[in-house]
Amino acid sequence: MLDKIYVNPATSSRNRPKYYGKFINKYIYEPIERGYLKSKLDELNINDDKTRKARFHQWLTDFGASQLTLQLGKVMSMLEFSPNLDKFKENIRRQQGLTIQPKLFEDL
Repeated sequence: MLDKIYVNPATSSRNRPKYYGKFINKYIYEPIERGYLKSKLDELNINDDKTRKARFHQWLTDFGASQLTLQLGKVMSMLEFSPNLDKFKENIRRQQGLTIQPKLFEDL
């Protein structure tokens, strides 16, 4: 999906550009709990020499993993219908402005 949005030839897990990682941090991890998740994972996961002990998702509880799955679904669906990176960013900004009011209706 990122290859499509960045208009890159197909990549594999061994030859992806570093900016894909920045994209994942910005649009997948940082929005979860308004950045708390990302900052906590950075604390747990980064060694003194700036290397990582494990992949981020390996530190998550079952609840954290379900939140990550939800966020991945949101981003993947936006990537699917966005023709380019600028349109994706516009769609994300629009989506972030939406709120859900759970108390809007009485229990039906």
